[in-house]
Amino acid sequence: MKLQEFMIVDRHYLLLDGLQGEGPGVIGAIENYLAATTAPGVTWFETTVSPGVMKELLGKRRDFLVIESKNLTEYRVLITVRDYGTALDVAWFLTGTARLSKDFRRAFRFDAGDGDRFDVGTELDVFDWMDLASLVSLTRNALKQAVDEITGKDESADKEPE
Repeated sequence: MKLQEFMIVDRHYLLLDGLQGEGPGVIGAIENYLAATTAPGVTWFETTVSPGVMKELLGKRRDFLVIESKNLTEYRVLITVRDYGTALDVAWFLTGTARLSKDFRRAFRFDAGDGDRFDVGTELDVFDWMDLASLVSLTRNALKQAVDEITGKDESADKEPE
């Protein structure tokens, strides 16, 4: 799988001090969260990602958890974790990549101007945008829950006393 700068719609980074070696635990906790939510049409897999073919041949690649929704085929969430000295470097990306079938749908829109007709996402209706927002929230919540679990943060500490 290839990841290039123009594909990134949104991003979020964390550097967690003192958590070197906890990457597999974070990914496992994210997968457990996703499985527990049983969100409709959401699937995930792990794969190796590179910034391009030539750079991949030179060894520049990283492992990512890829999260997809069957209703939003042009969008994916990618999460990667890696040791960075004694810290754990965590990155979350929302990516958008044009698909030919969606290009046809965009081409025949009557309400789009020529300038934005083929922009990824212009064919989405309000319900599709709600689904995309749900996917983004789901994956950000999964990441937050995983980090809280790995760091031992007590969620009840965030709540006000009754």
